[in-house]
Amino acid sequence: MASTITDGTLIVKISESLLFNGEEQGATTTAVLTGIDEVAKRIVRLTADTNHNIAKFAGTKTSESEYDVGNLQYVRITNLDDTAIVIVSYNTTGPATATLPIKPGGSLLLFGKGANGIASDTIPESTLSLENIYLRTSRTGVDVEFLIATQ
Repeated sequence: MASTITDGTLIVKISESLLFNGEEQGATTTAVLTGIDEVAKRIVRLTADTNHNIAKFAGTKTSESEYDVGNLQYVRITNLDDTAIVIVSYNTTGPATATLPIKPGGSLLLFGKGANGIASDTIPESTLSLENIYLRTSRTGVDVEFLIATQ
């Protein structure tokens, strides 16, 4: 039986509005991602002081819990809590790991498969393929929403 699902287009619009000294300083940026044929959207509740692996990427998808890193187009992680910080950590196919905080109500966006991390002031000249995305918080009961879109 053939699939009846058709590819979609994901439109990501980031809009900023800032009236500063009587002048608008904001902007709107739009990204159009075509050919999206797999989407995962979930809300997860985090447990304190635990590494939660919310996404595993591979060159070839071998299970429903993995995503094909070569087809990765977009990842959004949103902290739904109103007081707790969520730490996002990702590792790549090389030795690189990066860790970023998401403040309450904030989001982290990734476009594509590339990422890298550094432990010095030397900026890498390229990115590596994502392998895992982990979440961690210091409080139990913190809700986080994530959306992953692939081609």
